[in-house]
Amino acid sequence: MYFYMYKIETEWYGRDMATAEKLATTTELARDYGRILDDAAKGPVSIPRGKKPDITLIGRDRWQQAEASQQWMMAFSVIVRYGVDRIGGDSGVVLPAEFEWLRAFEPGDLLEFLREFSNAMKDATMGVRPWEEVEDVLYEWHRSAIVLLDKHLTSRLKKARANVR
Repeated sequence: MYFYMYKIETEWYGRDMATAEKLATTTELARDYGRILDDAAKGPVSIPRGKKPDITLIGRDRWQQAEASQQWMMAFSVIVRYGVDRIGGDSGVVLPAEFEWLRAFEPGDLLEFLREFSNAMKDATMGVRPWEEVEDVLYEWHRSAIVLLDKHLTSRLKKARANVR
């Protein structure tokens, strides 16, 4: 399994995302906590505790990245599920109120949104893009939905397009 994941991380994403986990005993932690904490700032350090659950030390930035990733993955799963069902012909899919604006898009536009959003999510998860860029993708598509949902704005947009042709 490790080789397979290494292949994905290096060949598909063009960089080595694997961070070797270091191990330290509780005795090492007590005797040389400065070095252990320095190591934890660079990558995870696990401390086995016998019959108790292991403890893993990580830097705050990695913890924040993991928290952001978890929150975004929950939103991602809701959005993708809606997109798959909607593109598949099920228009009665329940959406949380904060994502109701997705109903403004036709299936083709929804598919384009899902591609852009999933690429941004993949890149942010891999650390290639900041999470703010995922927010930017949602923000821009949400603004487009607002225009589509406002009949007056949509009418003005269609007239402007007709004048350009």
